[in-house]
Amino acid sequence: MSKRPGHWASDLAAAHLGAISCTLYDTSSTDQIRYIARHSAAAVVVLEGAAQWARWRPIIDDLPGLRTVVVLDPSIIPPGDPRFVTYADLRGSGILVTSGGKNIAPTRVESLLRAHPLVGQAVAIGDRPPYVTALVVLDEEAAPAWAKTHGIDAVDPASLAAHSAVLREVDHAVAQANKALSRAEQVKAHRVLDVAWTAESGELTPKLSLRRRVIVERYAAEIDRLYTESQR
Repeated sequence: MSKRPGHWASDLAAAHLGAISCTLYDTSSTDQIRYIARHSAAAVVVLEGAAQWARWRPIIDDLPGLRTVVVLDPSIIPPGDPRFVTYADLRGSGILVTSGGKNIAPTRVESLLRAHPLVGQAVAIGDRPPYVTALVVLDEEAAPAWAKTHGIDAVDPASLAAHSAVLREVDHAVAQANKALSRAEQVKAHRVLDVAWTAESGELTPKLSLRRRVIVERYAAEIDRLYTESQR
């Protein structure tokens, strides 16, 4: 095991949670890893890179208690496996710092946005830009029900995300959230996406937490347009 800070942070987090961390060495064979992982009932595994993953790959599906695999190198994540999260994902719920030096807690902004029943997920953007914006995903169950009660025939996410009445209601949700936020925290622009976020699609962890790094990278074009259009 190397001396990367991610390992130290993982050990410290485990200690604070009352969990027991078990170190495996770079010289540990796959059979040794299997024995230790199974007998320790490992629930979380932290992997550094391709060399470690090569030894874990043959046994990863033989560990019934395994819930999450944290990787320091995102390039080793198998496509479509919801158990895998990056170390950056776990750090990503931290403070946003705008270009003006304002510290923003994204979870506060997001929880206020999600208070509206139409909003299933929301992510606040604002780490380095001059102000906060947000990406909004409609609630898969509440949005079609809301549409039906308002005489809207559309039920699929793409149609709902483009409907003027839905967009006006999301505008209202953002305005209501902004009333509870300081000027620096307020969402200056937002975009309703025509997709659902799930663990399978990669935007959420298995525990349905936001994978912020994935979202920011995947929706970089939409985020750029948010700032470009709002500055006109």
